[in-house]
Amino acid sequence: MSPAAEVRALRLRWARYGVLCILAVTVASAYLTRHCLAVANTTMQQELGFNNEQFGYIYSAFSVGYFLCQVPGGWLGQRYGTRLTISMFSLLWSCMVLVTSVAWTLPTLLGARFGFGLMQGGLIPNQAQVLKDWFPTESRGTASAVVVTAMSVGGVCGLWLTSWLMGYCHWRTLLWSYSLFGIGWSVLMYVVFRSTPEDVPWLRVADTIAPPVEPIAVEPKSPSPGLGFFDVFLSLTFWALFVQMIFKAAGYNLFVTYFPAYLEFAFQASKEDAGRLTSWSMIALILGSLGAGHCIDGLQRLTGSKRVSRCGVAASSLFLTAFITWCATWTGNATHMALVIATASFVMGLANPCAWAATIDIGGKDTAVVMGLLNMGSALAGILITPLVGRLIDGIKASHGNWDLVIHVHAAFYLTAAICWLVVNPERTLNPRENLDAV
Repeated sequence: MSPAAEVRALRLRWARYGVLCILAVTVASAYLTRHCLAVANTTMQQELGFNNEQFGYIYSAFSVGYFLCQVPGGWLGQRYGTRLTISMFSLLWSCMVLVTSVAWTLPTLLGARFGFGLMQGGLIPNQAQVLKDWFPTESRGTASAVVVTAMSVGGVCGLWLTSWLMGYCHWRTLLWSYSLFGIGWSVLMYVVFRSTPEDVPWLRVADTIAPPVEPIAVEPKSPSPGLGFFDVFLSLTFWALFVQMIFKAAGYNLFVTYFPAYLEFAFQASKEDAGRLTSWSMIALILGSLGAGHCIDGLQRLTGSKRVSRCGVAASSLFLTAFITWCATWTGNATHMALVIATASFVMGLANPCAWAATIDIGGKDTAVVMGLLNMGSALAGILITPLVGRLIDGIKASHGNWDLVIHVHAAFYLTAAICWLVVNPERTLNPRENLDAV
């Protein structure tokens, strides 16, 4: 390698570390502001006079906005660049948090949370596009793992930090502070971040150092036409990934919605114990997601197969997650149940970066839009399946039925997601013209 190439490779490596840090802080701050209302809701209900049903509408307003902006958000990133788009979305959702902090009526809160979900809907598609533009195939597992882990870290921090700070300040002051941090971060990100390596001047090395070397771009930009409607909706791989997104998200949603209540009802755990035991699953999920990256990239380098490194890891982990979750019903107390479910969460975490890596693989230059389409599945889980699980819990509670059914249903969610991975083919992009260009 020439001196110029060595200098550029070193600079590019450090630039990628910086990009990962920026993406991690951005997505962590998003999930912090997303989950903080779960802690403040009882205080807000008491002060504003809302009941649980009305607050449920507030949660749903976020999910609807989040669902609607997935594809438009991805398109904006491809049209105007991820630097401008992510910074803009971060600024706007922080403003929606500010609106939430001054709201007094139900319509105002519904509008604020709908707008909040709308602006956060563009984050994940554009972050996937950044990983595609900045990282080569053999590094995307680790890069995806860092971003996925940051989501869970942000969610856990949102629960813990809000619980602690509400002992010292009013919920309005807390949301106002979160919004100011988000606004400041969005401005800083726009100043320091660039959409692609080619946009960073200091990654270029003068040709006088050595003869010209290969370009910085991770993948050459394809001159092929954009992704077509039928390219997506006639793809078995797309639909398999979409369905696994729905059911994997439905399994995850148990931890951020009904699991504390399940421990209270099924095992008579106290609220404090239920919250503490639920956090075990969140922490285990973080550890599993973080460790998956090296596994995915190691298999990719060893086998050269995206099917083995993406589909093999995801299917194996989700089949095992379903089995462990099913076995959790054999436990006899809340602590043992939480421990087994946390083990299942750790294993399930191994599948999370696989979905990101496979989406980038099949998305190609249209990664942002494809990720937006697929992430709509995650939003659908919150809109359609989570309320049904709530109805199931209410029915079991009212009839004194078998609480094991809740766990069995979630094991079935993971099993369905695992089966979907058996037909995913990440070796080819959804755009057939792009595949021809690569030949």
